[in-house]
Amino acid sequence: MPEIHYLDFDLLIERSEEGYKARVLGSPAGYAAQGFALPFSELELENFVLRVGQTRRGVRRLESPEMEAAKAFGERLFNAVFQGEVRGCFRSSLDKANQQGAGLRIRLRLDAQELTDTPWEYLYNQASERFLCLSVRTPLVRYLDLPGQIQPLKIKPPLRVLAMISK
Repeated sequence: MPEIHYLDFDLLIERSEEGYKARVLGSPAGYAAQGFALPFSELELENFVLRVGQTRRGVRRLESPEMEAAKAFGERLFNAVFQGEVRGCFRSSLDKANQQGAGLRIRLRLDAQELTDTPWEYLYNQASERFLCLSVRTPLVRYLDLPGQIQPLKIKPPLRVLAMISK
């Protein structure tokens, strides 16, 4: 698979008087801002995490109740954050990235401590029928603004990765 070049879509989520504000700090299509309210309560979030976090069958299927719950939750979250100017900026940024043969990396910055445990990785775009973070074209990364420059790791190929999933 060829290496993919990414354009950045810097999205800041912060508290505001109305609830929260999504601000696009930088993107191929410019800047945008939009207020929003969380589409679920704290109890709904906790129930979702408990429901999706454990599978009763031992195997996850594409048409499982857990997958449908994940899509519904992710769609509600996506539609709350990506509305109005922010949605327009996101769509235009996707178009510009596609025109350049690039991906659009969504760099999520959270400036509201209570939102750090929200499973943003479930953002689901109904228009494309996919979770943003599961597409190689739209990875989602949680961005920490750290002082200083991060030095790249020096590795000798091939890179071997061991992944484990607990049950």
